[in-house]
Amino acid sequence: MMRDYLLRESKQEKIAIIEEYIMDRSWINCVRISDEYERGVEEFIQFAQRNAINNGHDGGKIRCPCINCLNGRILDVNIMREHLLCDGFL
Repeated sequence: MMRDYLLRESKQEKIAIIEEYIMDRSWINCVRISDEYERGVEEFIQFAQRNAINNGHDGGKIRCPCINCLNGRILDVNIMREHLLCDGFL
């Protein structure tokens, strides 16, 4: 389905679509109290919510990728944010 859609789109539209599904993760290894890490967490949450909505979920609860939950627990976004800021990513 996505493949057919991409075949019909212009080069700029294809790049925009691909960028929507790819995110910069360079901030993941930053110190968790840094502004860069906090901005990265917020961007990740927005990215995850968009993808959840695009896949038919409500976007309010997402699998938590923190070092303790290991993508095994589905949590409210605010709790997940706290986990990522306090505990860090896998």
